[in-house]
Parts: sequence; C-alpha cells; structure tokens
Amino acid sequence: MLHNPINQCIAIVMAAGVSKRYGERKLYQKLGDKAIIDHVLDELKTTELKQVVVVVQPGDELETPFLVVSNPDYVEGQSTSIRAGLAAAAKGWAGVFFCPADQPFLDAAVMEEMAQKLSHGKIIVPRYQGRNGSPVLFSHTFLEELRSLHGEEGGRPVIRAHPEALIYHEVKDKWMLHDIDTSEDLEEAKKVSERTLINKRTL
Repeated sequence: MLHNPINQCIAIVMAAGVSKRYGERKLYQKLGDKAIIDHVLDELKTTELKQVVVVVQPGDELETPFLVVSNPDYVEGQSTSIRAGLAAAAKGWAGVFFCPADQPFLDAAVMEEMAQKLSHGKIIVPRYQGRNGSPVLFSHTFLEELRSLHGEEGGRPVIRAHPEALIYHEVKDKWMLHDIDTSEDLEEAKKVSERTLINKRTL
C-alpha cells in the first residue's frame, strides 16, 4: 500500500470534448452559480493530488491554478486528450485519474478512497449498483498502453484488456457518477443541486 496515496496520484481533466449529444459546449453551461467544469475543478482543489492537468480545446480560457493544456487534435477523440495530458504531466506519479469535466458532483472523498486501493498493476473503477463510472484510476503500470490509445473510446480498451487488474469501488451516492450529456441531464442536475442547497440550509 502507498503512504498517503492521493498525493502520489495525478488527475487529468478531460475538457476538450465536442459535446456532440448536447449540441453546444456543455462545460460552460451554468449549474447554480458557476459553470459545470468549475464544479469539477473546485472539488479537485480540495484534494492533495500531486498534480491536476486540464486538457481543453484551443482557444478555451479557464481561470484555474491547475496546468491547462491545449489539445489541437481534440476532434480525433478522447484518446488525444489522454495523450496530451500524460505528455504534460509531472513525472513520478503512481496513479492517474481521468476525470470527465462534465461530472459536477465529483467527490474528492471518493477519489481518496479509490487511491487507498491503488497498487502496482491495478485499475480502480467506481461503480454504483453495478453501473461503472468515472473517474477511473490507472496504475502507472499502464502508462505505455494509455499513451498508445487512438480514437474516441478513451481508456476503455485498456480496461477491457486487463480484467485481472480491475478493482471496483462501490460509491454510496449515484450522483457522483452523473455526467451531463444532454440538456435533460443538466436539468436533472439542477434539481439535485437545488435539493442539496435546501438540505444544507436546514441543517
């Protein structure tokens, strides 16, 4: 096991997608008082990750303390953002989270729990009642395979190739895995966010 494992991990935020199903750049749509992507970045600020790299489309402007990397090849699929993020990342990490930028209810505590399970040659996959989600945590063991990915699928080919490496981490809150693919997803997220605010006010 790693000592304080979260600070030996990095996160790559996948923010260069073309939002085909949504129809426009969804990451900058408002959820509450800030953009969807800002919910993700603000949660990552609460972690002790070794580094966070945010991969964006050329021309995107973000106000963030994290390293921002432009991916000119974003139209060729998620694999190009994986490669761009890994190329820019600091050396010496034990594991890498790939965080979709459209998961506004990302939970840093869950990421810390996942990091506790990390060891050489393992892939940690969060899931809720049998449904797999993100962010997935890959051991450094898979660096070369991740660098060799092509196309739209992201890290799924590596996961499929190594069933023996998988460790599933059950999450208690299904909204942790909720991503915004459509306008309906965003409306659903707004309702969840409003309920959360109401609950906090009544505590």
